[in-house]
Amino acid sequence: MRRVSVSVVGKDGEIHTKHVDATSLFDAADEVIRDWNRLWWWSSSAVIEVASENDRWKVNQATVRKWRAERRRN
Repeated sequence: MRRVSVSVVGKDGEIHTKHVDATSLFDAADEVIRDWNRLWWWSSSAVIEVASENDRWKVNQATVRKWRAERRRN
């Protein structure tokens, strides 16, 4: 696991960030979706950015949901 920073721009136009320990980009993004999806500012179409040191990745939520579904099947 490594410590990463996960950010998303909410419906309020603000950047919301959370630091998590994750095994992968998808693991980190999934944790944020599960934690924040009930908050008023959350947008289900927002792109999620995961950063670790000098590396940055962007992933859309549909891809994360597909990853989660595949993981549950296995």
